[in-house]
Amino acid sequence: MKCSNAILLSVFVLAGAMGQNFACAQSAAITGAAVAGVHLTIALTNNVLSAGSTNIVHCVFKNSSTNDIHLERTGYLEVDCSAISLIDPSGKIYDLRPHIPFKINFSSGFITIPSGEMYECDIQIQIPNEAKTGKYKLNAIWRFTIANNGKFTEKEVVSNLLKIEIK
Repeated sequence: MKCSNAILLSVFVLAGAMGQNFACAQSAAITGAAVAGVHLTIALTNNVLSAGSTNIVHCVFKNSSTNDIHLERTGYLEVDCSAISLIDPSGKIYDLRPHIPFKINFSSGFITIPSGEMYECDIQIQIPNEAKTGKYKLNAIWRFTIANNGKFTEKEVVSNLLKIEIK
């Protein structure tokens, strides 16, 4: 099978290095709406998942603005990512971020994405055991800070909606 989306190339290189035999990932050509020139695209290597399974979501941030942006990267998904959600046909939302029993109130740093650049990362999610068989949508919302004339503003960007199926 031939992959046609260069954005996902790193997924396949990583998968190959890990000895995994992945089929081509869902196309990430459709992104979420831009917020201040920032796009977030998410992709999976397989759109058919199982309840209770652990999966890797590939995230691509593209900074099309004229300013640098900053993503908080504490290493804790529940802090860095505003939401990573599974949405069932009735509209019920499952929060897929891990939950920790204490509050984190520190930051180990930020990732700066210069104007015109991209940043890619992988996040691990677990599909809830109670998720029933059927068609779902997956999306992510991520906070970022943009600097404009010395003023920093926090915003959130929403990813594309991935269609997935739970079997």
